[in-house]
Amino acid sequence: MPCQVDAAVPEPNPHWVNSSATHSWFIVFQFHIYFFATCFGCIGIYALVSIVDHGRRVFKKRFFLAINFLLIFFAVVRTAFLIYDPYESGNGLQRFGNDTHLLPVTTRVLHGLGYPCLTSAFTLIFLAIINCVKVKAVSKKVQHPALIISIITLHFAIVISADTTVAFCGGYKDLLIVCQSFFIIWGAVICVSYLICGYRILSFTKCSHKVLAVQSATVSTSTSSTTAGIMPNSSYVRLRKKSSIAPKSTAVCTSVKKITRITMYSAILGMCCVIMNIYSLFGIYGVLAPPHFPAPWPWLMYQSLFRIVELGMAVVMAYTTNRPSKNGTLSSKTTAIRTADWKV
Repeated sequence: MPCQVDAAVPEPNPHWVNSSATHSWFIVFQFHIYFFATCFGCIGIYALVSIVDHGRRVFKKRFFLAINFLLIFFAVVRTAFLIYDPYESGNGLQRFGNDTHLLPVTTRVLHGLGYPCLTSAFTLIFLAIINCVKVKAVSKKVQHPALIISIITLHFAIVISADTTVAFCGGYKDLLIVCQSFFIIWGAVICVSYLICGYRILSFTKCSHKVLAVQSATVSTSTSSTTAGIMPNSSYVRLRKKSSIAPKSTAVCTSVKKITRITMYSAILGMCCVIMNIYSLFGIYGVLAPPHFPAPWPWLMYQSLFRIVELGMAVVMAYTTNRPSKNGTLSSKTTAIRTADWKV
């Protein structure tokens, strides 16, 4: 198939005929651009500060380092995409001063690189969680670092090659279908894995609470029968304090709650991202349908919802690797997730 340079854009922007309607829409569009660009920029700065705060210790925490670098890279490409040439709108909205000096291939690649960043980061977070809580959610063969790295590399390669080819040859829109299909399938696999992992963590937590309740009742009963009518001496009181299971159970519950929240948030946001990509493939853009311009306001609403989902996923990434306390030790909320330092 020869390269069709003048072929229709596979994912076109809205086409405006009424200039007055364009102006009212453009105000909302500008707010959309700079609001989300600011949010992504702030998250990227937060991740950078987290790395700087760790100093030399960061290089010993490969999981922490990998997630934060992916978060920084994702924030950079999204911020650059939204500021310099949002949605390749430089030519269509040039009369409003939204000029751009970027090549179309640069804009398209900047937008596409965000998706493998998300799947890569949440794959690493999932591996850290199952290694931390020792929950069997997927086969150990699937957890092998070589396989995970291969899938991540393949996803980046597909995105770069597909977006580059389509930018120069618009007729190859089938490559975008392959690219989006890969993201949908891999994203769905990750979401299902998160749901299975979350269900098993909740089941394990319920069983642990029952065991702790039985142990506490047993200790209380034995203490009452042993010390009935006898004043305990100071050594016995110190022994009881040391043998108390309450502080340990509280710390475990706090860590498990955080891991459970991360698992549930990741599954929900990931599923939303997959659904919106499916809608993009068959709905708003209709890549499989004849060339057409999407309706302006539904298009802007779709893009805003997608950026909200991406922003939520970035917040979950930042929450997963939040900074330690000022005294240099990890807080109880971060201990469990940080101990799962995935060795690559």
